[in-house]
Amino acid sequence: MNKLLMIINSSSGGGAEKVFNSLYGGLKEENELDVYYLYLKGNSTSRFWKFFAVFRYIWTLVKVKPDVVQSHLLFPNMLNVFLCRLFNYKSQIVCHSSFERFEGSKIEVFIKKLYGSAHSVICVSKEMANQAKCFLGKPGCVEAIYNPHDLEKYEALAEKNVQLYFDDYFVVVGRLIKSKRINDIIDVLKKTETKENLLVVGDGEEYHTLLSHVKELGMDSRVKFTGSVDNPYPYIRNAKAMLLASETEGFPNCLVESLALGVPVITSNCKTGPAELLGVSYQETKLKSVYKNCFIYPVGDLEGLEEAIKRFRGLNDNESELKGSVAALNLTDVVKQYSHSIGKLLNNKV
Repeated sequence: MNKLLMIINSSSGGGAEKVFNSLYGGLKEENELDVYYLYLKGNSTSRFWKFFAVFRYIWTLVKVKPDVVQSHLLFPNMLNVFLCRLFNYKSQIVCHSSFERFEGSKIEVFIKKLYGSAHSVICVSKEMANQAKCFLGKPGCVEAIYNPHDLEKYEALAEKNVQLYFDDYFVVVGRLIKSKRINDIIDVLKKTETKENLLVVGDGEEYHTLLSHVKELGMDSRVKFTGSVDNPYPYIRNAKAMLLASETEGFPNCLVESLALGVPVITSNCKTGPAELLGVSYQETKLKSVYKNCFIYPVGDLEGLEEAIKRFRGLNDNESELKGSVAALNLTDVVKQYSHSIGKLLNNKV
C-alpha cells in the first residue's frame, strides 16, 4: 500500500489545523493509503522549534519512506518541497491563505520558485487557485478543493449543554488577530445600539486590545469573550447570526459551520471564500443580501456592516436552505477529491 505522510506545525490553533485533523481521519478511514502524520512543533515550547522540526521531519522521512507528503501552512509547505527531490517523494502542498500576501514581500521570489517546484498545489478556494496559477505560472499543478466538514458531527456537538452568556446575541468565532477586524464589529454594534449582544469565541494576540476597547466604549455588559473552547457549536447554534469582518481569509470555516447549523451569516467580501460560499462576485462593491438574513459587504465598509445589522430580522425560518448551501462540503465527498488528487500524483499524471 502506498504511504502518505501529512505534516503541519501543530495539532491546534486555527482553521487549517481543524482541516488537517479532519482530512487525516477521513483518509485513514478510506483505507486506500497507509496514512501517517507529523506535528512539526510537537510539544516544544522553544522559540527555536523550527530548527528542531527540520530534524524531526528528516527522521520521520527516513523512518516512514512516504510516497507522497502532504503539507499544510507556509513553513511545512516550504520544508516539504525543499526536501522532496532529495528523499524521492511527491510533494502536495495545501495553501490556506491568499497568494496576494506574497506580492511585493521579501519572500515573493523565493516562494514563487519553491512553491512552483511542488508536484501538486491544493488551494482551498477557486479564487485562491486562480491567484496561484497566475503567481506561480504553472496552472497544471494547481487545483481547488474546498475544506472538508463533518456536518453530522457539528449537529451532534451543537446539542451539548453550555452556559450561554446572553439570550440574544451575534457570535464571532476564530483567532483574535488584527486581520479579523473584530474591532469593526464592536464599533458598529455600539453605534447601532441593536438589542443583540456579541459573543466572541476564540483566543489570540488581540485579546487584551479588544478587551480594553470594549471597556473604553462602556460595552462590558454587551460583549463577552469565552476564550478558546473545544466545542464552539452550541454557541453558534444559539446565536442570531455569525459575524465575520476579516480583511483576508483562506476559506472561513466558521461561515460553513454556521450555515451547516442553519444560522445566518453577515460577512465581509474578503479574499478568499465568502463570495464563493454565498454565490456572489468578489467584485461586488455594495452590501448584498443573500438567502434570508445573510449579508455580504465590502471589507472595511462599516456603513455596509451597520446597514446589514439594522436590516437583520432574526433567524432564517428555512434552515434547510442554509444547510443545503454547504451540503457539498461534507467530509466524505471532500476526502474523495483528495484521494483522487493523490492518486494522480502516484500515477505520475501531475
